[in-house]
Amino acid sequence: MKRKATPAQLRALKKGRRIRAQNLKKRKRKTPKKKTRRMAKRRRIDNTLTGGTGDVCPQYYHGTIRLKATDTVTEIGFQLPIPRVPTTGRATIIEVLRVFWMPTQLKNMAVAQKRLAQHISFSTIAQGEVTLAGFNEPNVFAQMAVFAEGAFTAAGSYLATFVGPQVYELTDSAGHGFLLATDRVFVQAVTDDFTPDVGTFHFKILYRFKAVPLQEYIGIVQSQQ
Repeated sequence: MKRKATPAQLRALKKGRRIRAQNLKKRKRKTPKKKTRRMAKRRRIDNTLTGGTGDVCPQYYHGTIRLKATDTVTEIGFQLPIPRVPTTGRATIIEVLRVFWMPTQLKNMAVAQKRLAQHISFSTIAQGEVTLAGFNEPNVFAQMAVFAEGAFTAAGSYLATFVGPQVYELTDSAGHGFLLATDRVFVQAVTDDFTPDVGTFHFKILYRFKAVPLQEYIGIVQSQQ
C-alpha cells in the first residue's frame, strides 16, 4: 500500500522541479546575434578642399572697370564678400580658382601699321595710377594682356585680334587655389594706342570660401599687405 507524500515532501519535489527547469533554461543555447559589418567612414571632400566651410561649389564675383581717359592707367578697389562669422581657431578667407577677363572690342583706323594693346592686373594692394604694376610685383596675383596689329588703308584693312574672354588659372593639380586674405582686390587697367576709344573691361573671379588656421591666416595677411 502506497503511502501518501507528506506536505514537506511535496514542497521539496516542487522546488526540485523548479530548479531543474531553471537549469535547463541556462543550458539552452542562445541564437548568436548576426554581426553587422560597418563600412569605414569616408573622409569628407569638402573638409579637404575648404578646411571645414563646406563651400565646395564656387561662385562668381564680377566687376567692371572703365578707363578714366584714353591710354591712361586706371585703378579701382573692389570690396570682397568676406564672411564675418567667427570660427574657433580658424579664419575664413577667399580661395581664388580662376580669373576671367573680357577685353574691349578693338578698332583700328590707322593708315599705317599700328599695334594696339590692352592690359589688366589684379593685386592685393593699391598700385596707383601712374604705371601698370609689373608681373614681378609680389602682390600681383593675376595679369593678362591682349595685343593686335593692323592697318587701315585705301587698298583695304586687316586686324588680328582675340575674341572671347581670357582665363587666368590659379589652381594646382589637386584643385587648390590662391588664398586671398585681404578685404579688397585692386584692379588696374590700361590700353595702348586706343585713340580715340576708351577701354571698358569686364572681369569675373571664380572663388569659394576656405577656413585656415589662424597662424596661416596671419602669415598670408602679412605677405599680401
